[in-house]
Amino acid sequence: MGDYFDPAGSARAVLSWAVATRVQLGRWESLSADFLRKDVYQIPFPMPLYWQGDYERHFCLIAARNLIGALDLLDPPVTLNQMLRDEITEARDLNEHWKENMPVFNISPRPRQPGRPSGKAFAARNPVRGPYC
Repeated sequence: MGDYFDPAGSARAVLSWAVATRVQLGRWESLSADFLRKDVYQIPFPMPLYWQGDYERHFCLIAARNLIGALDLLDPPVTLNQMLRDEITEARDLNEHWKENMPVFNISPRPRQPGRPSGKAFAARNPVRGPYC
């Protein structure tokens, strides 16, 4: 990484990923609110928006994980709550490795234990619930 991530480069990376995370969070939040209105007020929720919400959530997790990596570049690194760090990292990993994880988490009862560390950690904390919307 050399001099590229000097203090100014590191700050730029943090700012860039913070903005990207906020933009994606806003896109996902509005779709989540619409979906919640469907459950609470019985307002129809178009199926294409359900899938869009799934994508926006995934992109939000990617941006948030990159923000964590950028925060680690600062000198000194920004301390982040370890549970928050773990949850974002695991959720991003579980979505990234969907081909391995969906056949484990989207079948009830689970047919086997997840193979990847992120899946194992998630399953240990969530014996019934899965990581996918």
